[in-house]
Amino acid sequence: MKSRFIARVSLVSSAALSLVLLTGCQNQKVLARVKNQPITEEQIANRAMRLTSQDLTDLPQLDAGGAALLSTIREMLSDMYCAEKGYQPSNEEVDKMVTYIQRRNPGLDAAIKAGKADREDIKREQRFLMQEVAIGTDGAQVTPEELKKEYEEAKTSLTVPKIYTMRLLPVPSADAGTQVLPELKSSGDFKAAATKLGMQPQRVAAMGQEAYLSPDLFEAESVKELDALTAGKFTEKPLILKFKPSASNPQGGQSAIVVGQMVAVMPEYTPTLDEVNFVIKQRVLAKKFPQFEQHKNQVIAEFTSKVDIQINAKRYEPLLEVFRMQAQINAAPPAGTPMTTAPGGIAPDASAPPQGGTGTPPPTAPTGTGGITPPPNAGK
Repeated sequence: MKSRFIARVSLVSSAALSLVLLTGCQNQKVLARVKNQPITEEQIANRAMRLTSQDLTDLPQLDAGGAALLSTIREMLSDMYCAEKGYQPSNEEVDKMVTYIQRRNPGLDAAIKAGKADREDIKREQRFLMQEVAIGTDGAQVTPEELKKEYEEAKTSLTVPKIYTMRLLPVPSADAGTQVLPELKSSGDFKAAATKLGMQPQRVAAMGQEAYLSPDLFEAESVKELDALTAGKFTEKPLILKFKPSASNPQGGQSAIVVGQMVAVMPEYTPTLDEVNFVIKQRVLAKKFPQFEQHKNQVIAEFTSKVDIQINAKRYEPLLEVFRMQAQINAAPPAGTPMTTAPGGIAPDASAPPQGGTGTPPPTAPTGTGGITPPPNAGK
């Protein structure tokens, strides 16, 4: 499930900030109000700094400031509606969901620990996702028996797969890897080693970054070699990583020769029902109310029409009418959709974990390969 106006977590150039503080906004501390709750210049500047290129693609008519402002208004409306109806998720529920997402996405977890992503942003956006589900189902509850049954059926898909965290250097041949490996092990300087191999500057800049690899990508002999590496150790020789066949490459056979370092190995992990309670609840509700997203859009459109929203920045004043119109468009049922009294709309796949608009990767293990180019859709 994804809202058109969700802002996702990322880092962009500080130039994005200048898009917010434009003529007409510079001298105003409060850019907008939603039901007398202020949206400050600082709030929008901070959010604009974390928009992704996809956010701006979703709203091509807007600059970073406008996109950030609309996403903030949209989230405030859901928050207010849920507060009125008693639909608010608890802080504990949100924390558990974010912890699960971090565990499924070691790249995101590393970014948070390095200060390159903000856990509070992710919590805010997961709270928004939970609110949207509650709105779309009119706060419907799920029984413990339903949760347990769904958990047992979904347990395999919710399992966090084994993940290798590695720093890799692709080499043109085993001989080239053998020559560069001793110096790489001594210095740990992947960029210097890449330069010595004659890589182009753009590729050199990417060398040494951590990659997250699933064993499912590779043939059994390659997995055996990776399993032999212990955390913190460099390869003793060049490795030939052989990719499994995939839907787009049914014959398989592609391979990459690499040297590098095993940073860490995250073992396979199956979360408890308590740890993924919201994921399971959402699956059950998606089955009970297969049109709940359309119902959510209708509820929010009606609520939006009743709430006093003010935009004080002249540059963005026209966005208010656009926002209200978009809410009505989203609420309109697709042609041929039967009218029902149950929550309605296009539900997310009931067999998949919910997808938050967080800019965070979806809850599946990332498979970055540190400069290796696997076959398209390898391992999928």
